[in-house]
Amino acid sequence: MKEINKATKRMSYQLEQWCNLYCDEIIFDSDKDNWSKRKSTLNEKIMGRSQLVFVIEDDDDEMFGFYFNKQISLNAKYSESDDKSFYFILNSKRKSSPLKFNIESYYPYGIHLFSKRSYKLIRFGDISLFKEDFKEKSYCRGINGSHDGNYNGIPEGLCGIDKRNNGQLFFIPKRILVIQMV
Repeated sequence: MKEINKATKRMSYQLEQWCNLYCDEIIFDSDKDNWSKRKSTLNEKIMGRSQLVFVIEDDDDEMFGFYFNKQISLNAKYSESDDKSFYFILNSKRKSSPLKFNIESYYPYGIHLFSKRSYKLIRFGDISLFKEDFKEKSYCRGINGSHDGNYNGIPEGLCGIDKRNNGQLFFIPKRILVIQMV
């Protein structure tokens, strides 16, 4: 990966092991790229691509996200995943990490993209990211979500911070990276 440092090197090594691919480049970085309402560039940067890793670092320094293997459709706001897509935790203060969570094949997970006018940025299964202006609304379904709040026997697996509201675990994204794997 072009922007490499010690933490990024550890992260990319783990992602490469899980995906059986190499980290090529960061195609979206919320520290540099716009992710605000009406100006977000995320859709343009990921549209038509496949083999993407989405890494979320939250305000509690937790790092988690998902890998999406299939091509993100050019003509739709929804692209369905496959059995190579998965969730992960790279860094957690409350759980042993890193951890990989396979996606249950019976549930049609996919990436939902939202228009520039929406306050939502992207949703993949149990993770919903909101645009910068509304980032405090971002959440993981982990209590009553599709995994019934249980990832490989770990309750509240992805973002597990006790900010509960209607079965959702809220987090505030500090940084979002999208990495192209090859």
